[in-house]
Amino acid sequence: MYGECGSEESSRLVFDKMADRDIVSWSTMIRSCHKGRLFDEALELIRKMQFLKMRPSEVAMINMVNLFADIANIEMGKAIHACVMRNGKNEKLGVALATSLIDMYAKCGNLASAKRLFDGLDQRSVVSWTAMIAGYIRCKAGALDLGKWIHAYIEKRGVGVDVVMKTAVMDMYAKCGDIHGAHRLFIEATSRDICMWNALMKGYGMHDVEEEENRAIMERNRQ
Repeated sequence: MYGECGSEESSRLVFDKMADRDIVSWSTMIRSCHKGRLFDEALELIRKMQFLKMRPSEVAMINMVNLFADIANIEMGKAIHACVMRNGKNEKLGVALATSLIDMYAKCGNLASAKRLFDGLDQRSVVSWTAMIAGYIRCKAGALDLGKWIHAYIEKRGVGVDVVMKTAVMDMYAKCGDIHGAHRLFIEATSRDICMWNALMKGYGMHDVEEEENRAIMERNRQ
């Protein structure tokens, strides 16, 4: 409770006074330090757990992997992954832990390992899909074909499209090299906010279309 409320000091006081600590209390304290961005303290707790030869639960491992993802410590993340595989023998990873590992690898820039884990999942949640997509976005992997597929899916399914979604799709076309596709979406839009105008100008700037960029700036200023 103290940890979730942002009072890491009170959380630690309770933890330190405990006569007996199980894996749940250790895991909760690690999460509390992580939430409060007390990364060194969280790492010290993990080292003490290792010294005491405590075997972490799946929840504890998820908390540790999430910490390693945020501090981009891929070596410790790999160590947890290896420990899981060693102790689990031939058992499949749970989707929650696997998703945390995917997110860790992606945040550390190792998309190959993230993709290998993702492909090996028997079941995938929305969270695991999102972690994989976020990893590709973070590493700036442009994929126009996939972007066009999503655009077609939105139109085919009649998904409610507002100016925010239109701007996101337009930005995708520009970043993937199709400035004409971005311009076409802009022209078709019945309402345009400042973000949409800025996305178009940014797209022109990326592709060195200076004349069109200047024209867009003047037209936006007139409106």
